Amino acid sequence: MQALRAQGRTTPVLMLTARDGEDDVIRGFDMGADDYLTKPFSFAELVALLQSITRHHRPKQDGTIESDGGVLDPIRHSVTLNMRNEFLLRVCLVRRAGQCVVRKALMEFVWGRIMP
Repeated sequence: MQALRAQGRTTPVLMLTARDGEDDVIRGFDMGADDYLTKPFSFAELVALLQSITRHHRPKQDGTIESDGGVLDPIRHSVTLNMRNEFLLRVCLVRRAGQCVVRKALMEFVWGRIMP
C-alpha cells in the first residue's frame, strides 16, 4: 500500500480485513486506503463501497477512462500516460520485434524528430 502511494498511484484501494481495531483502521487510512471494511461484512455493503471508491475511474461520455495520470481510449486503441503516447511506443516495439531499439529511435517514432 505504501509503495503504491509512494509511486504516485491513485488507484482506488479498499482494505478488506479482519483487523477491526481503531488503530488498524487509522493505520489503513494513513497508508492511503480510500476505504476500510472489516469482516464479517455484507455483500451489499462491499458492492456499495467498491462503487463509491471507483466512481471517478468510470468511462466518460467519450468512452475514455482516466486513471493514475493516464487516459485509456478503447475506441482509438490508445493509452496516453503523463502526456506520452504509450500506444505509439508499443507500435514501434512491435514493428521491430526481436530487434534492439535504441532510445533515439523510440523518441523519434513517438514524439517526432528530436532536436540535438
